[in-house]
Amino acid sequence: MRLILARPRAGRHSCTMCATPIKPSAPTDAASAATSDAAPAAEWVRDLAGALRETRDARHAEAGIDMDQILTERAEQRARWDALEAAEAAAKKAAKTAAAPPPAGPAAISDTKALTTLIEESLNDEEAEPPNTAMPQHVTYEGGYPAMLALLDKRRAPISYGEGESLPPLDVNLAPYCTEIIGKVPPEIKSSRSGYATKYRALARELKGLPMLCHLHAMLIAHLRKESQPPHCAALFVRLWTEHSDLLLEHLNARWQVSAITTFSEHGLTEGQRRSGLGLSVLLNTMKLYESERLYSGAKPKQPHSTKTQVRGRLPLEMDTYSIVNGGLDVALLGRLWVDAEEDEVIRPLAQNLLEMLNKDTRNVFRRMRMMRTQLVEMRASRSAKRRALMAAYDAAVEAEEAAAESPAPDLAEIAEKAAARLAADDTGPTRHPARQPKD
Repeated sequence: MRLILARPRAGRHSCTMCATPIKPSAPTDAASAATSDAAPAAEWVRDLAGALRETRDARHAEAGIDMDQILTERAEQRARWDALEAAEAAAKKAAKTAAAPPPAGPAAISDTKALTTLIEESLNDEEAEPPNTAMPQHVTYEGGYPAMLALLDKRRAPISYGEGESLPPLDVNLAPYCTEIIGKVPPEIKSSRSGYATKYRALARELKGLPMLCHLHAMLIAHLRKESQPPHCAALFVRLWTEHSDLLLEHLNARWQVSAITTFSEHGLTEGQRRSGLGLSVLLNTMKLYESERLYSGAKPKQPHSTKTQVRGRLPLEMDTYSIVNGGLDVALLGRLWVDAEEDEVIRPLAQNLLEMLNKDTRNVFRRMRMMRTQLVEMRASRSAKRRALMAAYDAAVEAEEAAAESPAPDLAEIAEKAAARLAADDTGPTRHPARQPKD
């Protein structure tokens, strides 16, 4: 315990714990006498401190204060503070040294709850960006197109069948498929583990509530994407669009319609079907790539780029920059696809419906380009109007100067003669107002 001593004043002191005034007793008087007798200062201080302690202890005893308990509590509190400071320092040190902690494997974690938390965090973590994202400068795809085709072939393994499983024949009656709704999976399909049954169940869950014709359509597309399929698969697919295009367009969403147009590009029965399907498939799948990449720019799909932020750069394959105001590439591209679809009655409803949907959608490059074109046209029209106004003002000023230059110069002699006559008239005239002239 720390005792705060003040200079004695008028022989009175007070305790820092109980604020009780302390009156020095006999030792204090003795110390005073010793001081008056020129006793050493150190001895006087010791005597005074002893007297104060005795007086303090007596006062504490009278007030019921247990100093031992107070000192113990203060020591415990100081120990708690020291422990907290030590824990805080250890936490800061651990945070600095754990900047890149080694991954904790399941074997290092004995707590099941901690292991579950670690797994959930690893699943929720975003994919870390690689330290070096620069691609090789010579090629985009290592190994070239042979490696790409090898990767493509791995995804085109044929669908396996179980016992009694097969697609409907080419001449199947499609009327029940148009009225029957996708519901429960047949028991034999539910228990099968073949590729056909697995795909059947997955599509049944996705298309639940739609006509069975949509399920058959999806199964045919799944088969036609593989390396091999039943011989009548493509013909049955084309038959569905020949006889029931209205029903398919009514129930299939845009994603399934894009899948259908891509299937036509590879398995159409006529040149027109394959050409129209290929053109739309390349366009729509390219849009999927660049629209997905554009999401990383921070701009929303509906938001056009600013016309003031264009940078100078070279386009691939030595292409010229597209003129947003005067260019007609978009119209030529879409118009050609529309004309190609007109040549085949089977693919025409599907192809033109996709083009109409694209024209109405606000989240694509064509809509953004048209918005930027409108903005640029308005900006140029505004600048042209300002220039015309300035030119008109300039022409008016020039005409005024020319008119002033062509007007005859004033006759200075005539002006001087008139001024002299006016002065003479003023001298001979009355100097006062007529009403104030003196009377004769």
